Amino acid sequence: MWIACEFQDTLNYIDLHPSGFTHSHANGVWGTQQVGSGSGPTTNDAQHALLWNGTANSYVDLHPSGFVQSYATDICGTLQVGVGYPDPGTQAHALVWSGTASSAVDLNPSGFIESRAMGTNGIQEVGYGYASTTGGRYNNHALLWNGAPDDYVDLQQFLPSEYIRSYAEGIDAQGNIVGYAEMSSGNKHAILWVPVPEPSTFILLGMGVMGLLAWAWRRRKMD
Repeated sequence: MWIACEFQDTLNYIDLHPSGFTHSHANGVWGTQQVGSGSGPTTNDAQHALLWNGTANSYVDLHPSGFVQSYATDICGTLQVGVGYPDPGTQAHALVWSGTASSAVDLNPSGFIESRAMGTNGIQEVGYGYASTTGGRYNNHALLWNGAPDDYVDLQQFLPSEYIRSYAEGIDAQGNIVGYAEMSSGNKHAILWVPVPEPSTFILLGMGVMGLLAWAWRRRKMD
């Protein structure tokens, strides 16, 4: 269901900044809820992922146990996604929550050094990460998760070889995924990954890329 957003001549604002925080950021919204992060005396100046329900005092601290910093990037339905840092000096891990700090799931796949979750449709999560198998640091691959670290699809496999890295940043209710990919020349192209029903196929639409390319897709769990 699509809802048109109409321009309003005037808009009210709500300051979501919670008491006891020095900094706060809102990154995503779904209905009456918002997600982002904040830091200050309450968090010992560490960044914590936050979930609001429309007011400053309604915030929920999503920061999971065992992590030193975290932030939330998107929200849809009952799910929130973002990033956490397990230890000082370690790389980022993609996270998904369902409304509480204790519900956090570390989505970092086996063998991956770093990962980040950037979007959710309330069922699946998208983002990116890198491992030795992707070419190491700075060679991120766009990723699609199904709620667990090793239940994921590497979306890079559906791109032509001239794309050396890719990033997924949003997914809608139909499973359409948006992001971008970078070529060896350094040029970046906006990308739309589109799931096609029977037979299971991904069609890649690249804005600015001539033609239409299709790849057979078998959903698989990677070790």
